[in-house]
Amino acid sequence: QRPEQKDIALYPAVSELFVCLLHSAKSKYTVITDERGKQLFIGCVVAPLCSAFLDVVGSEAAILKQNLVARPSSVGLRSTNLPADEVVSTNVAKWSGLITGTHVAALAVSRFRSSSDQDGKLTKIVSAVEKLCEAMVEDFVTAFVETIIGERAKMASYLMRAPFLLSEPPPNRRGQRERDQSSNITAISPDLNDTVHVVSVAIKSCREVSCKVGDLIKAQGRHSSNEILFYGTDAIHEAIKC
Repeated sequence: QRPEQKDIALYPAVSELFVCLLHSAKSKYTVITDERGKQLFIGCVVAPLCSAFLDVVGSEAAILKQNLVARPSSVGLRSTNLPADEVVSTNVAKWSGLITGTHVAALAVSRFRSSSDQDGKLTKIVSAVEKLCEAMVEDFVTAFVETIIGERAKMASYLMRAPFLLSEPPPNRRGQRERDQSSNITAISPDLNDTVHVVSVAIKSCREVSCKVGDLIKAQGRHSSNEILFYGTDAIHEAIKC
């Protein structure tokens, strides 16, 4: 595990605080016997709490996106346009934690729902939190795939030139064509080196987060099936693959 990832939480503190506050609110909610009082409690306490959480998470996601697409200021990188490996790895791990924490928050709100949610406030909140999870995955894909890979690693430029490269006849080098076909079948174009490298760094970061979750599950003696702490890294991994 990279040193810079050891201190990165599997989910942000704001998610843990939100779930604790929601649990406290639920304890207070259960002692309210008046139906109108319950509705007022949801509207005046629970809904504003959820709204504040969404605002904080949205702001944090915007910061992560800004940090990922920021132009690197240091020299000596693989490409002057690409962020350093440490930046990509740390950023991906933080995206994973933020998405996971928001997913945990959505589950917590979902469990708060009851038959007393007559006007559907909590149902709407759960939907908003779940949509925020999806939006954050899309924001990451936009920043990573379109900006970092497509523009900075020049993948888009390569794809535009690919038809012309394929249509050009191979150079007539005596004996070289046969050696190329036999020994370099899996070789990739040098134009794709930056793309392959930055994707590899991101995938490795996802795997490191997954290993960290796995170690936590083993330490606590839990079963890993459907473990919610895998949510963020799995979502990012799938988004990169697509």
